[in-house]
Amino acid sequence: MQAPLLSSSDVPLPSDAHSFLNAYEAAVKDVMNVASASYPTLVSCFQVILYIIVNGGPPLRNSLTVLECIRTSVIPTCIKSSVSDDFDVFKLSLNILLVCCNRFGEMLLNETYTVFRHVYFRVLESKITSQDQKALVIDSLRKFIEEPQNLIGLFLNYDCNTHSASIYEEMIHYLGSIARPPQLKSLGRLNLDLDSVVSKRMECSFGVELRRKAVLTLLLIAESNIQWIERFDLGSSDVLSELNTAAHLLEEDAAETGNDTNEVNHTEGTSVVNQTEMIIHARRYKDAFKKFTTLFNTKNTPKAAVEYFIGCPILHASSTNESKNDEPSEEAPKSPTADSTGTQVKNQDGASCEAVEVASFLKENEDYLDKMALGEYFAKSFSNTTSRLVFQEWINLHDFKDMTLDEALRLFLGGFKLLGEAQVVDRTMELFAAHYCSQNPSVFTQADTAFILSFSICMLNTDAHSPHVKNKMTLEGFIKNNRGIDEGKDVDPNVLKGIYERITQNEIVLRPSPKCSNQTQSNSLTDKGSEKKKTRAGILESIPILKHLSPIATAITDKVLLPMDSANIFGISQKRRQELYQDELKEALREVMGALASQGSVTAPDMFQTATSIENALPMWEISVDLVANLYLAAVCEFMEAAESYDTSSVLPNTTPNAVDSTDCYLKINDNQEYFDALMMGLTNIIRVCCSFGNSMQTELLLESSYELTNISQVVSVSNPQKPVVTVVGPLSMVRIELLSRYVDLYAAFGSFFSSRMWQAAYSSVSFLDVLANGIDGLWRRQDKHLLFSKQNANTVKADPSLYTDMFFGNLTLVPPSIENNSWKNRYQILSSIRVARSKTQSVDYWVEKLFDATCYPSSAQLQMSNALSLVCGRELQHGRTFSLTKLFDFVTICAPISTRLQWRDLWMNVMPVFISAGNMKASVCNPTLDGLRLIALSYLTREELVNYSFQKEVLRPFGEIFMANSSAGARKKIIDIVAELVDLRAAYLASGWHVVFSCLSRAAGFPEVVEQAWSVCLHIVKRHIEHVKEYFNDLVFCFASFAGCEVEEIALCSLSFSVACGHWLQYGLDPVPSDVTTPQDVLRWATRMKSADIELSTMAHLDKKYPRVSLAQEPLSGTNLLQPPSDFTTKTVYQLWLSLFECMVPVIVTHKMVRVRAHAISAMLNLLSFYGCLFEEEVQASIVLGVLKRLATTLIKETPTEDTKEEYDRTDYKLLVLLMTKGMFTASNDCPSMARLTSTALRSIIENIQVYQRRD
Repeated sequence: MQAPLLSSSDVPLPSDAHSFLNAYEAAVKDVMNVASASYPTLVSCFQVILYIIVNGGPPLRNSLTVLECIRTSVIPTCIKSSVSDDFDVFKLSLNILLVCCNRFGEMLLNETYTVFRHVYFRVLESKITSQDQKALVIDSLRKFIEEPQNLIGLFLNYDCNTHSASIYEEMIHYLGSIARPPQLKSLGRLNLDLDSVVSKRMECSFGVELRRKAVLTLLLIAESNIQWIERFDLGSSDVLSELNTAAHLLEEDAAETGNDTNEVNHTEGTSVVNQTEMIIHARRYKDAFKKFTTLFNTKNTPKAAVEYFIGCPILHASSTNESKNDEPSEEAPKSPTADSTGTQVKNQDGASCEAVEVASFLKENEDYLDKMALGEYFAKSFSNTTSRLVFQEWINLHDFKDMTLDEALRLFLGGFKLLGEAQVVDRTMELFAAHYCSQNPSVFTQADTAFILSFSICMLNTDAHSPHVKNKMTLEGFIKNNRGIDEGKDVDPNVLKGIYERITQNEIVLRPSPKCSNQTQSNSLTDKGSEKKKTRAGILESIPILKHLSPIATAITDKVLLPMDSANIFGISQKRRQELYQDELKEALREVMGALASQGSVTAPDMFQTATSIENALPMWEISVDLVANLYLAAVCEFMEAAESYDTSSVLPNTTPNAVDSTDCYLKINDNQEYFDALMMGLTNIIRVCCSFGNSMQTELLLESSYELTNISQVVSVSNPQKPVVTVVGPLSMVRIELLSRYVDLYAAFGSFFSSRMWQAAYSSVSFLDVLANGIDGLWRRQDKHLLFSKQNANTVKADPSLYTDMFFGNLTLVPPSIENNSWKNRYQILSSIRVARSKTQSVDYWVEKLFDATCYPSSAQLQMSNALSLVCGRELQHGRTFSLTKLFDFVTICAPISTRLQWRDLWMNVMPVFISAGNMKASVCNPTLDGLRLIALSYLTREELVNYSFQKEVLRPFGEIFMANSSAGARKKIIDIVAELVDLRAAYLASGWHVVFSCLSRAAGFPEVVEQAWSVCLHIVKRHIEHVKEYFNDLVFCFASFAGCEVEEIALCSLSFSVACGHWLQYGLDPVPSDVTTPQDVLRWATRMKSADIELSTMAHLDKKYPRVSLAQEPLSGTNLLQPPSDFTTKTVYQLWLSLFECMVPVIVTHKMVRVRAHAISAMLNLLSFYGCLFEEEVQASIVLGVLKRLATTLIKETPTEDTKEEYDRTDYKLLVLLMTKGMFTASNDCPSMARLTSTALRSIIENIQVYQRRD
């Protein structure tokens, strides 16, 4: 019979909440017993309840009486009806429970917990509930978490409360288990570890629609986090500071979960941070406790678990949550506290506090421990001192005061499984008897009595309750067996009678461990067979509700299920099994609700912790992100495989099936397109939350896996480096095209948070699109060819405007020659699909170009982007492609003037090797590279250089590297042209860049094809920009020395004359050379125009305008300021500059091929000595005359050819050079006595050498 559904107009809403309450309670009483309520009445009452709760005004919602009624009547009734087979009743029950949790959740902490664990989770994991019922539960969960306040509140009040079991974490793992797809082929390509991120394993099979619902619900978690983030002003520095502090705490938590953070500073003004610390502390405690129970129960290594407890301080600390009630809730782990007597127990032998802490922890949390594992640990304790102390302290924690012996034994043996050999059992019972007698000294004369009687009680328990014993022990037999055990006396028969009655009526069994995840121990002391253990475990597994119920439910299991014959259970029909399930479930839920009602009303609002800051979401997302990210990728893989393998034979019967057609047809079926759009939006949401909360590892996983799933790198390839050919092995389906489009959009939106590795994937995808659209030649070469083609065929070819919607792809019918012929169709399909996909939002050109817009990203992101683009550029250069190189130049050119110097240094170190490598390639790559370097240099060289830094030098460094490595004359000429332009336009900002300028010019002196061009640049510098080289004057000297060795005579002579001018600049200041001074003689006359150093000093003193001076020669040489040798040669001084002027001419005099150049070099050297030698100290004069001139003359004498030797120069040339040097030495020393003496000494030595060589000849 179908119940009539009520509309809102059919239900009157009382204005008086009191009147409503009376009518409401009457309606609820009619349906308290679900079995007796008629179906129409039940549905109608539920509709009324739902309508009133949803539409009730503030008087209703704020009424404590109504709240109590909801708590004690509505929720229990709906929980009971949630087991109904009727779908409408089930749906209404879920809706009412959902509305109650939403509206009154902060006042119904225990009830909300019950709804989630005993209704939602039960339905999801049950094998009996239908797919529709599971779908309704997922919808309820989805509605609940749509509001971020609900979601974060659930996490804070249960998962971050050490007095409660985790609800949020359980929920996402249930959803994850449902959302997990079957084995997929494409999952092997991705680095996904679903086994580790999804802890729940459900044997039920789930349909595609249910899996999709679970996926969308998980994605909704990311969307709720975004809404939560948007509620706060992230531009506020205070909020950002607090967020960073909270993220730092989470990083510390991930690095080391054992740190004790129990103490929280309540400093004024840091309440948000302190709240975050408290939340993180609770999470640390629960994580540590979970690891302890895993070691103890799951891995069955209690010894390792105890060692972990000892080494984990956070488990020792108090786990109280200040914002919660002091009463622990149903499944809360307890931290070690005092024993039941209120005092911390310590044995008389002075046992360590460590053993007391371990024992106390085991005792307080026995509901979480596998009692079989605990029994094994205690059985082995007698062979280990530490474990033995723990066992003794554990026994001492029991309070046996005023208990009879059997009651104490029941309490003792109910806490662990008594195992081991007879000796171990004896010693265990001895410890028990001793502790019992110490607390009850008047019961027995000695402890041995209690020891013997305890064994007798155990025998009686086995005899009375074992099905294998037919002849049961009588009371008289029991009394007879215990005669004379109290030092020869009999125990009081009344005491023995009471023991006998209690044991025979109530078996001593192990207390259940309702919160132990793998409770496999036997609950009966008489049950020793492993087969029964497995049977009972199987029964528990067959009824999922029994995993989650309170201790009452476990007690029901012990009483109802265990005595049943398991053979009958497994032999009954499925219908009978469902009936059994329903009966047991109803009984369990009835007692659970009774226990819930007995806990009292929850009305204190301060018991609920409300989320108030963005930091509250941080730890919640930390435990969610791995599961959400991995399952999202798995869901995308599943959808793509289903779409591309869809059978189109019924839709397209006359076509050959392919992935593109299959995908198009698949997206048109049912809600597939809507689901796929939700997946694409989910990717954006997850990435956004990960970026906001600093989950870089998960962001990297999502981006790299998404790039892999686009298949662009598998479809497009470039082969044959000698003659590159682009191959497109297949098409890309529309789902992959859409994923690629969304993938690139992520970088434009959140690229500021991405690392270099992430950006590398994005630039790789765009690089593949470029080679697909423009081939190896690239965009601009393709455009040039297209323009030429269009001009030649303007009258014969009519272009289709639809083919030119963007410049990047261009006309798809014009295929670059480097595209393989068999790939034309696939190329067209991919590019046209991308164009269609992008037409919905923006053009392809803008879509691509925004990835390279440096102005949209902060400097930290620019560094990551440049590094990634450099790596992609390096791979392109292997095939002679320059797409990424061009983008890299544009990117760096924009960054050059806006980056700080230190940021620029890091960026430039990433990109410079790529530019140098490109500059050493063929002209088609080298020339654009040099042009790009020129623009970067012009852009950067608008900033002054800081002291002690050499950024300008590093910017120009590629020119010098390329000049030497690239043997092309065209490349070298281009570099000299660029250097000339930089000098002309940026001379004032070159600073350390002058070193590279003079280095390039000096190296050009050795290449005849560019020597004249380079020399003209040198002349331009000394005539126009000489004042800017004061810091790098030594480089100018070396440059002139390099040109002095060139084979062009005029340049060599002129450069030697400029060496004399260098002496003038050192002494007089950096006055520019007049423009009409061009020949070597003109330069020499100009440099020595003042006839002597004294005249030069006098003239300089009367100048109205002081010329800039060389940095190392701030004061001119004079009679009171003679040139002295430095005391420390580790630092540069003016002494090195003067000596370099003489030393740089020595190679020219000795090795140059032209006698005229050699002679001019000698004259220039002697001119310098004659002009400035009197301003040198005698030691410096000796260094020049004896160390340079004498050795130089001796070398010339030694190299003088004999008469019969055929050399380029004859003996006369060498004699003239020697004569010129000796005569010049005398002339230079005329006005300086000290130098004249040195010259005389040098000449005597020279004459002696001449005589020696004459005798030898």
